[in-house]
Amino acid sequence: SPSAGQVTIDGKDLINMKSSEIEKFHREEVGFVWQQVSRNLFPYLTSLENVALPMLLSTSSDSERKNRSEHLLNMVGMGHRSDHIPDQLSGGEQQRVSIAVGMANDPSLILADEPTGELDDRTASEILDLFGKVNQESKTTIIIVTHDPDIAYKVGRVIVIKDGKTSSEILHRDLDSKISGEMDKTKPLEESLLIDSNGRVQLPRELLQTTGITDKVKAIAENASIRIQPSEEPPTK
Repeated sequence: SPSAGQVTIDGKDLINMKSSEIEKFHREEVGFVWQQVSRNLFPYLTSLENVALPMLLSTSSDSERKNRSEHLLNMVGMGHRSDHIPDQLSGGEQQRVSIAVGMANDPSLILADEPTGELDDRTASEILDLFGKVNQESKTTIIIVTHDPDIAYKVGRVIVIKDGKTSSEILHRDLDSKISGEMDKTKPLEESLLIDSNGRVQLPRELLQTTGITDKVKAIAENASIRIQPSEEPPTK
């Protein structure tokens, strides 16, 4: 259990839940998409059967499961491959079906662990676009864990974690660019930095490189803000 803090999703306090309550919450409220397709799809089931499988734990009828499975496959662009097993699909197609599986029980949250880690750049971009489409059309919250820094140009919010702690937050105000195909790195990103308990703040390396700052800096307080500029002192050797 965590040493401090709270974990609350949709008003539910996960820390104080019983094991049976957490299991029910995971089954009904959370969808998962893994990097390894073998964790997402059963190799001997068709796309339609894989999507319908999680619904067997609900009270839905056969016709309801079939209709929703077809709807989800169409949503992710895989309606025409509903009768194919995973080995008959490309890596990108398998992840599209995996997203449909994650959506099967209409979760309020989808957790995706490195979902583009085994895909080429173009396919990875398409999968991120698909996550954006799912987010907009179903209003489902999606949390993606990744080591790819370029994802900041495809999503609205990025939390950067370093040494096990939150170090900064990046906001992408132009939400339309998430569903635009190629990543437009000219779009402005707004990054918020966290101040630790000792009053220290860590500046991102990319920001320092852009400004040409390599050593000492001068911090100047002005108009309720803090301006950082290169120090006039000679650099430390």
